[in-house]
Amino acid sequence: MEKERRNCLRHSSELQPKGELSLTIDGHPTSILEVQNISPFGMALLVDGHVNNGLEVGLRYIHGTSNIEVFGTVAWNSIAESESQESSVGIYFRKQDISLNTAFFKAITA
Repeated sequence: MEKERRNCLRHSSELQPKGELSLTIDGHPTSILEVQNISPFGMALLVDGHVNNGLEVGLRYIHGTSNIEVFGTVAWNSIAESESQESSVGIYFRKQDISLNTAFFKAITA
């Protein structure tokens, strides 16, 4: 069994973000099927397709007057089911952007 790598509280909710959340992985738009959890340091998503670890990620959230974009790296991935085209991905936000990451987290969980 793999040891838990995250060391901060995460917000998970059956409620999906109220605004528009978009994802690019390695410069390519990728469909988000579900937000699994989020913290100021990263988030887990269910996405359409298979994603490799280490790829660069951009996330943009637009709602009302908020328009926030954060960047990170795919830290882990797992295929949802053996014959599925979906996978769960863990995204680690860039450390140097902690203020922006926190604003992104607060906007999505508001």
